Amino acid sequence: MQTFYDASGMQDIQQALDLGMAVESHSVGHFSDFDLAPLTLGSSTESAANYFPRWSDDLGETIGMSVLGEVGVSRWLLENDFNITVESFRSGGLLVPPELFEGLTETGYRRDSSTASGVARGSFPFVAFTVDGSSGDVTTYPIVEYPIAISDDHIDPPFDADHYDEYLDGWKAVITANYNNSAPTILLIHPVADSDNGALRQQAEQDIIQWAHDEGLDLWIGDWKTFAQFWETQGVTCSLGY
Repeated sequence: MQTFYDASGMQDIQQALDLGMAVESHSVGHFSDFDLAPLTLGSSTESAANYFPRWSDDLGETIGMSVLGEVGVSRWLLENDFNITVESFRSGGLLVPPELFEGLTETGYRRDSSTASGVARGSFPFVAFTVDGSSGDVTTYPIVEYPIAISDDHIDPPFDADHYDEYLDGWKAVITANYNNSAPTILLIHPVADSDNGALRQQAEQDIIQWAHDEGLDLWIGDWKTFAQFWETQGVTCSLGY
């Protein structure tokens, strides 16, 4: 995939759709400070015509960025350009600002997968919520959070041939532990160029599927959207009106 939403990147998205893949939102700018203080919810006026966030080397932060801009504009672009329905979001770097769930609710999302299972302290999906630090009041949102349990993107060590077995051993351990507890495992894997070990990442995904088959694990392997549609019909999210 291209870094920018240009003609080449749009061709890649259309190819993914033609192959039967689900296309969802991953923000506008993928900024490294998406969860930090300069961020605001926004004004609901952000659009592709007026939303231009950018990184400032002088200030050391992104300026002109808002939650509604990142989640709303990216959703609008995909739905407008490809005639699809976008219901799910994952932030760049798994960064979760305090206003994220409010922004996702306001812009019409149903699902998010921006939280690592280590942060959520579990791998099961849950109804998104925030807690007021001063009062202790809990606010719930019509968003289901799907924690990511394993990933090809650790800061250290890097995903490369030297650390390939280390990554796979880690994935196997997490999958086995979740399997023993009848819990799901969501894998985050990046469709990057071969210069970033893209082919190796794809091979790792195939190797982990083959390992699960060889181990005789009685499990279902599929895409996040299909799993979400199953999970949301089990009654566990009835308070959301689904």
